[in-house]
Amino acid sequence: MYPEMKIIEWIPAKNSKMKKSVSIINSLLLLFLSAKAQSIKETQNSAIFRIIYRAEQQAIKNGDPFVITDTMALDIENSYSVYYDWRLRTIDSTDNSNFLKMKRLRFSTDKQELERRLELNMKVDETIGGRKAETAYIFKERLSNEVITLGRDNDLKYKYKVAESIVLDWEILADTATILNYHCMKAVTQFRGRRYYAWFTIDIPINDGPWKFHGLPGMIMKIEDSDNVFCMTAIGLEKIDSPILKVNDILNNTFETIDYKLFNKLKQNKYQKVGYGFYESSNSIIFFYNINNPITYPEMEIGE
Repeated sequence: MYPEMKIIEWIPAKNSKMKKSVSIINSLLLLFLSAKAQSIKETQNSAIFRIIYRAEQQAIKNGDPFVITDTMALDIENSYSVYYDWRLRTIDSTDNSNFLKMKRLRFSTDKQELERRLELNMKVDETIGGRKAETAYIFKERLSNEVITLGRDNDLKYKYKVAESIVLDWEILADTATILNYHCMKAVTQFRGRRYYAWFTIDIPINDGPWKFHGLPGMIMKIEDSDNVFCMTAIGLEKIDSPILKVNDILNNTFETIDYKLFNKLKQNKYQKVGYGFYESSNSIIFFYNINNPITYPEMEIGE
């Protein structure tokens, strides 16, 4: 179930008509960027809001394709943003609380014992490797094009940092669409082995979007790859008091810096096994049962 969002009032949703001409669209964009530069700057300096995206990706389980749906959030403040799984707000607090209480960990590969616990409808308190949620935080600094990804290790602690400078080469297309009552234009780019189509709106004059995508003269409301493996669509907007992660949370912590290729490899290795955890508060023990993960997850980054 998706969270209920309220459309933020200070961003106007327009329904103006536009001729489907690439030259006209690009001319309008140039005029917009020059005439609205000051207003964009003022908007970025005061913007504190959240966009919720429905993120869908294809995966394969035992040879059969199926769709995984996550609810992602993009918190935007000043010149930076944070993209993360919406459910992390409650999952992280629960995990941290449980782990602080537990004194011992016990791991097992006894599949029959795991099946017994599941047949007894025992609650699975923790899942490792099963994509209960996308646990990475993606921080974007729009002025410098810096993208920082924070990832967890197998102990569920935020340990890895991937720092990148990403400049996407966008081409504006003639197609238009309406998303959440916002008039959107279409653009295309190539990024690390995949071709992506984005729908962005200049009514929200902030060059940001879901995941690592940014660089258009307006907010990206939807983006999908040409193979229909990944799709992220805005489903709600709301004002917020502060983002889930601030700049100082990154600058004031020590993380192991790695490149995105190693990060993706570590993530895939983590997903090869899935562990089901059961908390036993009476003796402060977490029992984990590890089995082979029957699900294969595609990567968004498959090339240079």
